[in-house]
Amino acid sequence: KVFGGTRGLELIGATAVIENSIFHTHQEFGIFAVNSVVTANNLVMNNCGEANFGIFKGGTYNITHATLANYWDLNSALPGLGLYATNEYDNGTSVEQGALTLNIKNSIIYTSQENAVVFQPTAGQTFNYVFQNSLLKYGNGSNYDLGSGSIKNEDPKFQNYFTQKMNLRLKDDSPAKGKGNVAVAATVPFDIVKVSRTVSPSMGAYQ
Repeated sequence: KVFGGTRGLELIGATAVIENSIFHTHQEFGIFAVNSVVTANNLVMNNCGEANFGIFKGGTYNITHATLANYWDLNSALPGLGLYATNEYDNGTSVEQGALTLNIKNSIIYTSQENAVVFQPTAGQTFNYVFQNSLLKYGNGSNYDLGSGSIKNEDPKFQNYFTQKMNLRLKDDSPAKGKGNVAVAATVPFDIVKVSRTVSPSMGAYQ
């Protein structure tokens, strides 16, 4: 578990594999990634001021069976996003650009705000993303290609999203229950608490 602070994990031009990890309660970002290569499986995030997962200057990201919840309530001026991605990065002296490849599968990105997902592609830059069998919340003029098997703007019905007693397991009547892709689940056959998900996999980090 990584919690408390400004940024939980900062990756700049890095390669990282993040598995069976919980990040919560960061003033800015749980994961701040600049032009990095990240594989994340069974990732759970909540309660970050800017965004749980912030992607800048592109990179390559494969996020599978993640639960990116954000019920940020410490400073209402901050957007409290689940996922933010852009081709740009301001290094303090200039703005750098990079191509993005982003694959999100069997995951949940849901927040208390209208938009859990915000993408800001730059004209002329590669901004490729794939959603598959994922539950996403967004509105306010955003229009993303949800791919196959995905669900938009349905409450995933977490057992308890309050940080003090955080339990982002799904209630039995969650729309994300049993809605994951079986082939994708086979690549991450156990959930974050070692429960098998090879049969009737649920979206997110918890079966």
